[in-house]
Amino acid sequence: MTSEELNKKIEEICNDTTYYQIFGGKCLPYIGWYWREVDFDQETYTFGVLPGKKPRLAFMENNKWGYDSVHCPSQDWQEIKKLLEDVVQNFCKETLERVNEKIQSLLN
Repeated sequence: MTSEELNKKIEEICNDTTYYQIFGGKCLPYIGWYWREVDFDQETYTFGVLPGKKPRLAFMENNKWGYDSVHCPSQDWQEIKKLLEDVVQNFCKETLERVNEKIQSLLN
């Protein structure tokens, strides 16, 4: 799946909380009012850290808040992209949970 295809499909589902909801009324972790295109062709990614009692990682393509960030190593990034492809091909609670759990595991 190309970066463009993945972004388009994520944009269609990212606010659908029918099966799963995380912070901000979203089913996928991203910071902002709407999904902004991610370059999934990159070798690595840097996630934003949503501050709070329990900080959370999320996609953040516009850091106008000055939030901290966490670098995602290449191997983890490849796994996250695969999990996102699973989400858009099989949109359900289990696939959504798997991708969010993997992203949040980078905080450890």
